[in-house]
Amino acid sequence: MKRGDCCLALSTLALIACAGAPVNLPAQAAPGSARANARWVGVWEGQTKDLPGLTLTLGDDQGDVAGTIVDNVMRDGVIVGHMAHVLLHPRVDGNTFSFQVKDDRNPAKLLDMSLELSGGSTALLHCPKCGATPFSMAMERIP
Repeated sequence: MKRGDCCLALSTLALIACAGAPVNLPAQAAPGSARANARWVGVWEGQTKDLPGLTLTLGDDQGDVAGTIVDNVMRDGVIVGHMAHVLLHPRVDGNTFSFQVKDDRNPAKLLDMSLELSGGSTALLHCPKCGATPFSMAMERIP
């Protein structure tokens, strides 16, 4: 057997062996869920004193809506830092997208948050236990 024939035979054997191997593919969304998720997917921004206060980034790459939230830390009207969190236990229920984030002051505690649609690209973010009083912020999906 010539050298080229040997390589061809090994390549063929490798392909045959791989043909029976299981392949892990990303989870596929149910047929109607991609359209339902489309109203949530994107970058949502809430303003504080005309500056970006919160940025919520949502995607549905694996079928369900998931994402991150970034809280801009401000001092004297200037953004001086960022606190980023992965959204935990995200779920969609009608016009409400609910999730939890770890509390910066007590990482063992989870804060319940929700984004309630009020228009095509507007929503209200709620956090009933973020601080001493319930917190709400108008959010807009940015282009």
